[in-house]
Amino acid sequence: MAQSWIPSHTALARHPKTRRLSRELGLPVPAVMGHLHCLWHWAFDIAPDGDLSRFEAQDIAEGAMYDPSHYDEAWEYDADFAEQLVKALVAAGFLDQRGEVLILHDWDEYGGRASGDSGRSSDAATLGNHIRWHERRGIVAPDCPLCSGGLAPESPPIDPESQTRQEETRQEEKEKPSSSTSSITTDSDGTHLDDDDAAELPDLEQHLIAEGRVPSDVEVVLKRLHERRAFGGAPINDPVAWARKVLQSMAACRSADPGEERVILLDDGTRMRYEPPHGWVELEEAS
Repeated sequence: MAQSWIPSHTALARHPKTRRLSRELGLPVPAVMGHLHCLWHWAFDIAPDGDLSRFEAQDIAEGAMYDPSHYDEAWEYDADFAEQLVKALVAAGFLDQRGEVLILHDWDEYGGRASGDSGRSSDAATLGNHIRWHERRGIVAPDCPLCSGGLAPESPPIDPESQTRQEETRQEEKEKPSSSTSSITTDSDGTHLDDDDAAELPDLEQHLIAEGRVPSDVEVVLKRLHERRAFGGAPINDPVAWARKVLQSMAACRSADPGEERVILLDDGTRMRYEPPHGWVELEEAS
């Protein structure tokens, strides 16, 4: 009898999102990875579209098999522990939330496709990407149906207090003076990124997505950048230019004829192949 499965990335333990969830919950990374996989496996069967909005926090905690008493025998029951788990998952980026809407991040790229429920999961992924890349950053993308057509009537309105904080943050960023001693990179939307700041993954991720890059491709590129910086790989003098160059190659591979081998070669000798619907697969280093 065939077994159901979902992809599990080898870099999950080293990913900044996993590290942050570890800090948020006060648990070691291996424990966090176990709860994540339990959550994904539960969603695969119970919520194949990746939309967890209809579930209570307690349901999600049970799906993730998260119980603080497993880690602290002296822990006294607190009904808020499930809510704290959900908040930690949102803060770390494993869940996308907008009011009452709660969606597994990038589920369309993982469990949704594997479960064969790609139609419904694609709708959830569209909303999730809109929340993360457009709404939270105050960006209106002309090719986004939710930006141009508005959100579905059942979706709750944007929290005015949250929107005010976003506007204040954007205004503060505009008023920041640029350093005369730093090398400045001009982004396509007219903003400026200090080379050091541009190398920080969240900032670079935001700008690349705003340029219209494929979110799953951006995630792969930033993972490569993070690994090279973390494990002493060849230095990248201009991470913005490097990321854009790799993303251009990835876009060309995506548009290639199905019969062609969709492989790109990175400057460190790593080869990556695009294999729909699973995405990018790292191959052995070229000799």
